[in-house]
Amino acid sequence: MIENKKLPLSHWLERLSLSPRGLLRLKMDAINKQRPITLRLLNEYQDELTADLYKALNDHLNGMDVREIACLTEDALKEIRNNESLTPKDRIRLTKETRDEHQVKMKAIQVDQAQNLDSPMDKLLSDIEVSADNNLGSYQSKYKNDPRVFRPHPIERVVVTDPIIELNGQHFLKKGRTAMMTATAGQGKSTICLAICSSVVNPGCDSFGFSVNAERIIYFDGEMDREQSDENFVKLINRCKVSGEKVAEKVRYIQTSRVDNISDRKDIILEEIKEFKPQIVIIDGGADLISDPNNSLETIELKSFLRHITDTYKLGIVLTIHSNPNTDRSQGHLGTKLFQEVETSVLIKKDPSGIGIVTSNFGMGKKRKDAHIPLETFYCYDYEKRELVSCEDPRNLPGRPKRTSLLELDDIEFKKMGEKLKGLAVYSDHITRLTEYCKKNYPNRPNGETAIVKLHKFLKEQNLIKVIGNGKETKWRFIIDEDAIEQMNLI
Repeated sequence: MIENKKLPLSHWLERLSLSPRGLLRLKMDAINKQRPITLRLLNEYQDELTADLYKALNDHLNGMDVREIACLTEDALKEIRNNESLTPKDRIRLTKETRDEHQVKMKAIQVDQAQNLDSPMDKLLSDIEVSADNNLGSYQSKYKNDPRVFRPHPIERVVVTDPIIELNGQHFLKKGRTAMMTATAGQGKSTICLAICSSVVNPGCDSFGFSVNAERIIYFDGEMDREQSDENFVKLINRCKVSGEKVAEKVRYIQTSRVDNISDRKDIILEEIKEFKPQIVIIDGGADLISDPNNSLETIELKSFLRHITDTYKLGIVLTIHSNPNTDRSQGHLGTKLFQEVETSVLIKKDPSGIGIVTSNFGMGKKRKDAHIPLETFYCYDYEKRELVSCEDPRNLPGRPKRTSLLELDDIEFKKMGEKLKGLAVYSDHITRLTEYCKKNYPNRPNGETAIVKLHKFLKEQNLIKVIGNGKETKWRFIIDEDAIEQMNLI
């Protein structure tokens, strides 16, 4: 950090790498430290600068601009090399595109620097002479009153605002910031996003520990088809336990999966925000706003787009993104850069027992406010309600959490099973069909060989299946209704 009092010129020159030999090899952290020092020297120490020193500083500034592009390209190429989900063909294509993009940026900055090569030196030296001759005082930065630039003041403190989303009483998101949720497909992230929406309508409903301080919220669904979106909206209404009209007053559900043009998708988001004026926006499918999650330029543009929304409309954004295959890392270059930007980063994941967790306690987890207290909440699937519900922390339960047995299915589930598996079958085929059905419909319950044999025995004891014939001709079939059982007894 640059101190407020004016130190000798030599003090700042010692902190710069002004070596004239070779190419500039600074990394991004060094660039971020040296650029403000260089700018300060050019702006505030102009009366002490010689023409040679000014040229050296200006060349150093230009060199940092070039080096910054090189660093971004190096990071992008590294992401491509380390992305295990890419095929060799895709890796070659993305590498070529990244290098081509690097060449375009380099040519653009070379042209820009060439255009400014003639005038800046003479202009600054002229300003120095005028200042010295007329004693006009110290130079003032042209960005002094730029609203984008914030200068903390020892007395005029910033008013701390309350969070607009909390998770189990802990800070999750405030206005002007973005939160990121990472998950693979099928983990329940869309349901969790809709539960946040439901808390806006009915704070007392089951919203997995999320509480919201907002009057209106927009949910942008970029992944589902129309039928799935309609079903999700009905589930949202049911979770809120109020009328659909009441939900529509506070929640706007926008499905954009059929909008192929990325620019149009962004325009839709902006137009809906202008019209509905929400305090929170959920974008379920952040990667749908770029064409390639490993494209560094698109990622920067998306970060700027999100920041424009939060700053202009004074709202908070919740963004979902998929993880890289078989890892908890957020998808590609996009995930890495957004992680640097967001206020909160959480992972949504289920364990083998079927219990899900939303947590900031993972590799790319993040929580700017009270970072030492991780965010956590747990959920599971309620087979009776046919939806995800909040549940206890399995670590607080005595012993290892057990998965619900197939024997605990209700009569409705057994009837569905019988209707699907009706017809005679020999024992081996009967067990195979039963196993396949249970694995498909009850993946979170024990469905190994032992569990299926126990289920077969239970169904037999309950007169839900009957055996026909003897010996090699023995066959089994489901008998769900009493009339069918009675008819079978007559055979």
